[in-house]
Amino acid sequence: MVDTKSWKGLATNGVGTVDCARHDMKLANGVGDLQQGEKYVNMDYLWHKKLWPRLSMLPPRLHFNQDGKVIKFFVPKLHLAAHIEVCQTEFSFNWTPGVGRTDSKAPKRGWANMNCVASSTKEMGPGAQRDTLNDHFGDSNWKKVTALGRALLRKISDAVASEKEHRHALNNF
Repeated sequence: MVDTKSWKGLATNGVGTVDCARHDMKLANGVGDLQQGEKYVNMDYLWHKKLWPRLSMLPPRLHFNQDGKVIKFFVPKLHLAAHIEVCQTEFSFNWTPGVGRTDSKAPKRGWANMNCVASSTKEMGPGAQRDTLNDHFGDSNWKKVTALGRALLRKISDAVASEKEHRHALNNF
């Protein structure tokens, strides 16, 4: 939600979020303010700069055990070309083993239902704005989790049908 035409008098004119591109979910408390557009410094800070020291300031129940885990950060493909060359290789979905093919458009899709909510928070204070957005993002995540069984069944059914079709084509080849 960035409207650069009417930002005068506002502390922020938009928000950015931390998203899971694979699962199309927003990170809890992963909302950050933007000033005068999507500036890289805002998104970098929100996204991964000094993430571990910031996480250590959270209450102990929210701490994340990093032991034995690899955490990777990526830039959605649409935004990657605007970054410097070293970022284009370090944060690219395409150059990372094990990622597979992803359109990485989940962060954009998530805003389709949120833009009306985000614009209604324009005149709220920072705490109320974040709470409102986190509530709506949490609701969206919950709906996705509760629909996961149906979605996985549909996808596995499609995959089985595609596998049969591909096997038939390969045998005929």
